Amino acid sequence: MARVVVDVMLKPEILDPQGEAVASA
Repeated sequence: MARVVVDVMLKPEILDPQGEAVASA
C-alpha cells in the first residue's frame, strides 16, 4: 500500500477517489 501513497504524493494532480481511499486505509 506504500506504493499507492507514494504514487499519490508524486501525482497530487491525479487524486482518484479509489487512490485516496487506499491511502487513507
